[in-house]
Order: sequence, then structure tokens, then C-alpha cells
Amino acid sequence: AQAKARMKTEITKVYVNTDVSINLLAIRTFKVNVTGLTRLNQSVIVSSVDRVSEAIRQAGGFADSLKSSQRNIQLRRKDGTIVRADLIRRNNIGNVDCDPSLSNGDVIYVPPVMAWVGVYGGVNIPAVYEYVQGERISDLIELSGGLEFGADLREVELVRFKSDTGRATLSYILPLKEIMNGDTVKDMRILPDDRIFVKKQSLFHPKATMAIFGEVKHPGTYPIIEGKTLITEVIAAAGGFTGFASIERIQLYRDKYAEGSDKEFERLKLTPIQDMNEIEKAYFKAKTRETFPTVQTDFKKLLANGKVDPNYDILVKHNDSLYVPSIKKTVTIVGGALFPGIVDWEPNRNYKYYIQKAGGYKEYAKRGDVKIIKALAQRWEDADNSDAVEDGDVIFIPERDPRDGWKIFRDTLSVVGQLAAITSTIILVYFTIKNN
Repeated sequence: AQAKARMKTEITKVYVNTDVSINLLAIRTFKVNVTGLTRLNQSVIVSSVDRVSEAIRQAGGFADSLKSSQRNIQLRRKDGTIVRADLIRRNNIGNVDCDPSLSNGDVIYVPPVMAWVGVYGGVNIPAVYEYVQGERISDLIELSGGLEFGADLREVELVRFKSDTGRATLSYILPLKEIMNGDTVKDMRILPDDRIFVKKQSLFHPKATMAIFGEVKHPGTYPIIEGKTLITEVIAAAGGFTGFASIERIQLYRDKYAEGSDKEFERLKLTPIQDMNEIEKAYFKAKTRETFPTVQTDFKKLLANGKVDPNYDILVKHNDSLYVPSIKKTVTIVGGALFPGIVDWEPNRNYKYYIQKAGGYKEYAKRGDVKIIKALAQRWEDADNSDAVEDGDVIFIPERDPRDGWKIFRDTLSVVGQLAAITSTIILVYFTIKNN
């Protein structure tokens, strides 16, 4: 702008009453030297709109991301002044002034990192940062992206080593709110290897929810308070059950990690199967099949006669899910029945009744190995030892491999032929020996 104004003034002295238009066709370029811990120590061509980060990029970037300083970069001007460049601060909080523009004759020096400081807890970018002399607690919190929503403003802890040698430390508990409001007395200066711990508020805005789906009037996800919300409260929030709900088959599923990890199961996962005893094998097999553990209560008794029985009302936890199935009124026959498929369920009937309804057994059915897969308990039972078949159960009839009559005949002939050959050989040997 100054150049344009001066040129217009000088030109109009010669060319009176003339409109003058001046445009910059190209930005002047120049060289700056990049030295220190970069991949290439060399001169690079830049312009006055370029910054320190661009020159370092042209020099191949930093030689080592842990050893090359990114916060104490020196920009040495032609007049002898030194300006510090802080590329981490520029990246974290968008302060472009920490990445100075370049001028002709500048020298950029990337020194090694001399020390580190740590910021932990309730900040947006907790990390270990390169130490910069003269910074305070508030500067490090700002560098860490500022306080996280829910940070405890009452206090911040600064842990400092007593000396350059040894392990002994000092701990300073300081008022965080006053520090962030500009109290320079309590906003202590940082020293190498200091650590700052910002606490988070206990149980700040807990976002516990659980899902309820199936035969309820308003299925979906609902807010809960862990340790306070009961299962009946969630059912009521969902508008209660529809007329098609199968109350006795309701399942409450829980995240497998909600009750903590199963240390025995974790141990067995690392144990070869041949080293397990029979009980361990059975336990490992059962746990492997388990996807989401079910929380046990008797929903039929819980809601008997339209009233809530508090003895069966249970507390829910975050990520629980309640499934309310529909009334099926059917039993499924699978395997060796003449007409396998779905048949109508009738109360107090055993498995033989439903197999007869499916046309009876096939020729190759294993009648003594019939199993019932219980819909409610999700387990297999021997049919002869099971109670009455319940709504939704599955009756499984295993089958033998069908016999191939022609194959059996051929195999029998082959065996008979081999026996005949052996017998003939024995007789021949016998008479040969006898004659001799």
C-alpha cells in the first residue's frame, strides 16, 4: 500500500490528470538458511508471505520428532534480533504469531530439546510437551487446548522434583480458578520435568442409558441413574407392554464387562486345552458361548396381578438392554420328523405329542437322542428328562446316516471272498504238508 501511494504521487507529477493502476505481478523471493536438527541443512527459497514452518518443510522437516525442538526454534534476523517460533502452540491453539513470517537474510536454527513437562487430566490435549523457559501453569493449560468441560476448577496440582538428582518431589495444590483468571502470584512458573494434574469433577454429567425393545409401546433408549433406576421404571417410561408381550420370556442383557473382567476365564484363554481338567473345560466352553450375560429375575412374579413385587424389581446399569419378545404360541420341530416345521403350542404337552403332530419319526431318526432347546433358558435338555414343552421351544431329532444296501452287499461279498481265499490257502497248505 505504501509503494502504491508513493508511485502514484511521483507518476502524477509527470502525467497530470492520469489514472494510475498498480498491481503486484509476483512476490519477491529470497533465500533463508535452515540449520540445526533438520533433515537437510541448506538454503531454501521463500517469500515474505512464507513462515518458519514452510522453510523447515522445504528443508526436509525435523530430523527427529522427539529430539528436534518444535517450541524453541530460533529465527535470527539480519539485524541480530532473535525471535522464538513455537510450532506446537500454533498447531494446538491456532496462534499464527508463534510461526513468524520470514525476511531476506533470516537464519532458522532448530536446537535439540532440552527438557519436557507434562499436563494430565482435565485438559483437551493432555500430553508431554517441550519445556519453554518462563512459561506458567496457565500457559501450559492453554497449550493443552484449555480446560476440558467438567474440569474441577477448585484446584490443580503441580508436582516438582526437589533437585536435579534424586527422586524426591514436592507437591503444590493451587486454586485453578484464580490461576485461569490471571492471578500471577498463584500462577507459578514451570521448571523442567514439572507435571501438572488437572482433576475432573466426580461423576460429572453421567450419561448412563439403557435400551428397551420388542413388545413395548415406545421402544428405544432411555436415561437412567446407576444405583437408583429400577427395571420397572424403565418399562413405565417405555409406556408399558403391548398386548402381544410374552412376559415370562423377557430377557435383561448386560455388557459382559459391566461387572468387571472374569479373571478365571481370562486365565483359561491362555491355558492349552489339554492342560485343563474337565470342570475347567466345561466352564471355558460355557463362557465361550456367552455373548451378553443375562440378569436373572422372574418378570412374571415381578408384575403379577398388575402390581409390582419389589422382591423381583432390580437395579439397571449403563448399557443394559431389555428385550420383550412376542407371544409365539408355537413349537419348532427340526431334524428327523416326517414333516419338520412349526406346530401350534399347547400347554402341558410333552415332546412326543409334538413329534406325532409333525408326522412321527423318520426311518433314520435317533429316537433316544431327542433334544429340546429351551427358548427361555437358551439351553439344551434331553427330551426324556425335560419338563413340558414351553412356548417357543425347539425340538431337535438327530438322524443316523442312511444305509446304502448295495454298498453293504458289495462289502459283504468282498469280506466273504477274502475269507474263502484264506480258507482255500489254509487247506492247500494242510494237504501239501500232509502229503510230504
